[in-house]
Amino acid sequence: MFGIGGPELKALFALLLYFIPAIWSSKVAKAKGRSGFVWFFIGLLFCPLGVIAVYLVPAKAGGDYIDCPYCAETIKKQAIVCKHCHRNLVDASQD
Repeated sequence: MFGIGGPELKALFALLLYFIPAIWSSKVAKAKGRSGFVWFFIGLLFCPLGVIAVYLVPAKAGGDYIDCPYCAETIKKQAIVCKHCHRNLVDASQD
């Protein structure tokens, strides 16, 4: 009688399931140097497909990522060795 009943609970649950992929894709995109705002709406429109798509999109240089000076692949700023060409990045920063 008081509180949330059957239809209201189902609607709230459906709304949560709709917004969780949108927030998730936004967070992942932001960590990859992409626009979290744009990816929020992609996740909102395409739900789980938006989350899968953001994992498939490569990271953008900038933010937490840089381009390797040897092979030009995108790597994390904190990397000591490039995961693509296996070259030592500490030597490159000293030049």
